[in-house]
Amino acid sequence: MVTDMKESLLSKLTARIQEQLVVNGITDFRIADGNFHFANVDDKSRANAIIRDYLTYLLDKDAECLM
Repeated sequence: MVTDMKESLLSKLTARIQEQLVVNGITDFRIADGNFHFANVDDKSRANAIIRDYLTYLLDKDAECLM
């Protein structure tokens, strides 16, 4: 049960990060083995900042929006 909940939260988090990237104009990437793979270095650099900011936002909000 805990494993299912953990996988569900990770799936939701991955989907939300994917949404954040697309909203911010980064669309040339794929997700494989739980990792984001970007077509170019500039997108990867921007994506890292977007992901960091989004995770910081979640931590500040105690991740309530994922529940």
